[in-house]
Amino acid sequence: MVNLYGDKTIELNKNVLPNNNSNDNQLNGLMKNMAKLVSSGDKGSLGYYSMLTATTSAMIHKIARQQIERYQPDILINIPNDSAITFDFHKADELIKIGEMVASEQITKYLKL
Repeated sequence: MVNLYGDKTIELNKNVLPNNNSNDNQLNGLMKNMAKLVSSGDKGSLGYYSMLTATTSAMIHKIARQQIERYQPDILINIPNDSAITFDFHKADELIKIGEMVASEQITKYLKL
């Protein structure tokens, strides 16, 4: 199973590593941004678009985690959710390399079992 909503990453020496930020910190940041938007009421602002994007992303991330828990795949390929955004087509080569690296690691791990 490929999960395009894996944990966020940090880049260090061209290696992609999981970031250990908790979901609570992400949720708190989202709630703060929503509070600012609600108080301003400006639906035409970039903040409104960002809030919609963040809430949609949080929902999809939650659904992905529930599906993984429900089906418990033998091999799980987690692609970091911050690897790209909707129109990052120019990052195709980089994204393919990330996918190949993570897939190779997970397949090797599975075969060792």
